[in-house]
Amino acid sequence: MPAPINMIPPAELYYSLDAVEWKSAHMFPQSDNRTYKGKIPGQPRDSVIRYYVVAWDSANNSARSEQYSFNTFIDGGSNGDGNGSGDPFAAILPYWWVPIPIIIIAAGAFVLKKRYL
Repeated sequence: MPAPINMIPPAELYYSLDAVEWKSAHMFPQSDNRTYKGKIPGQPRDSVIRYYVVAWDSANNSARSEQYSFNTFIDGGSNGDGNGSGDPFAAILPYWWVPIPIIIIAAGAFVLKKRYL
């Protein structure tokens, strides 16, 4: 694929939530000049995003990819980059210490109840 001409990339990513209204995102070559990457804005949770790519060569010939789709479901183990660990407890792991003071207070209340009642 050729380099951008007049800062217009030779590849466009088209995406849609409803397969009726399509929006485009520019795709830019990566360091190997063989791979292009495009980025779409964040979408609502549990949306089905449909997308396809159109690319042009220096003679202005174009080719269109098949249409693909993905779901924006985020599992409990996601760290926001879309690569969830699949661990449903990952979201609560930073709060592992919360039950400890509750247990200590409950044990202290139990001891005081036994002693004074």
